[in-house]
Amino acid sequence: MTRDRNQISTMPNLFRSNRLYLLVTPLLLGMTLVACKVPSTILSQNSSAGTATTFPTDTGVVAATPSQPPGRVILLASADALPSQVEQTQAALTTLTGQMGLLFESSPKLETQDLTPDVRLVVILPPAEESVAQIPVWIAAASTAQFLVIGIAGLPSAPNLHIIGPQGARPDQQGFIAGYIAAVTTWDWRVGVIAVSNTPTGKAAGQAFMNGVVFFCGLCRPAYPPFLQYPIYAEVSAGAGQNEWQPAADMLIQNAIKTVYVVPGAGDEALLNYLAQAGVNLIGSQPGPQALRNQWVASIQADPIPMIQKLWPDLISGNAEAILPIPITFSETNPALLSPGRQSNAQKTLDKLLAGYIDSGVDPLTGEKK
Repeated sequence: MTRDRNQISTMPNLFRSNRLYLLVTPLLLGMTLVACKVPSTILSQNSSAGTATTFPTDTGVVAATPSQPPGRVILLASADALPSQVEQTQAALTTLTGQMGLLFESSPKLETQDLTPDVRLVVILPPAEESVAQIPVWIAAASTAQFLVIGIAGLPSAPNLHIIGPQGARPDQQGFIAGYIAAVTTWDWRVGVIAVSNTPTGKAAGQAFMNGVVFFCGLCRPAYPPFLQYPIYAEVSAGAGQNEWQPAADMLIQNAIKTVYVVPGAGDEALLNYLAQAGVNLIGSQPGPQALRNQWVASIQADPIPMIQKLWPDLISGNAEAILPIPITFSETNPALLSPGRQSNAQKTLDKLLAGYIDSGVDPLTGEKK
C-alpha cells in the first residue's frame, strides 16, 4: 500500500505542531490561573529599603453595617381611660405608624427605663392622675422624644410637649349640640336633660343643652297638650344611684318628654334602660348600649383623633410644642332618628360652634349662664 507523497511530507509538520501545542497549553493555563488569583500581598523591591508593599485585596464583598432599629410610638392609656377613646386612638396610631414603618405599642403603665433612644413619640390619654407628676420627669429623661398629652392640665411648658385640650373637652359645647340635635329630631320639641348638680362641667352641659334647644326652636311651644314650656331641666348629683336618678327620670317621663340628653356622670346604664323602657329616645356621651340601638339618637364625644392627625407631621419631625383644643364630634348616630339631612344640618351648626361663630351662652368653667 502506497501513501500519497504530499500526505507523507506533512506528517513531520503535524508532529511538530502537536508538540508545540502540548508545550504552549500548560504555559497558557498557568498564566490564566495566575492572572485570576489576585494576591493579597505583592512584593516590590525598593532600591533603598528593600521593603515589601501591601495592596488591599478587592474581594467584591461589601462589609455589613449595623441597621438602625425602627422608631417606636407608645400609647399610655390607664385602666380608667374611656374604652371607646382608647380603641379609636389605637386604630389611628396603628394606621399612622404603619405608613412610616414605625413600631406601635399600647400600655397601661410607663417607666422611665422604657424611654429608650428609639422612642419617637409618647401619647398619653386621660385620666392620668398617677402619671401627671411623672410626665415632666419623662419629658426631661427623653429629650429626643415627643410627648402628646390629651385632656390634662397643669403641665409645665417644654419644647417636646404637645397638648390637646388642656382643660378637657368643652362641656358647654357638648351640651349645646346635644340640645340642638334633640330639638331637630323630636316632634313638638318635647325634650329634656338630666344634668349633674354639683360639678361645674355637669351644670355647664345641662345649661348649654337648654340653650341649644332654644337656638333651634325659639319659643319651643308645643302644638298639642300637654302645653308645657320645653325643654325641661332635671339634675342629680355626680355618681347618683337609682334612688336619686329615678325621681328625675320619672319627672321627665310624666311631662311627656320624648328625647333626653344624659350628661356624663348623671347616671349609669340602668338609668338609660329605665328611660328607654318608657319609650324615650336617648343622647349620651358614650357609645350606646347594643340593646338600646333603636332608641339611641347619637353620642356626643370629645374626639382628639382629627388633632392627632393634624399634628402628626410635627410630632414625628420634632417641631416646637403646640396647644390645641379637643374637637367635638357626634357619632353612633341612628339614621332612623337622625336622618342624613338633619345630621348634615347639625354638623354645620357644630362647625360654627367650634369656630366661635355660635356661643353656647354658658361659662364652661363655672357652669353659669353668661
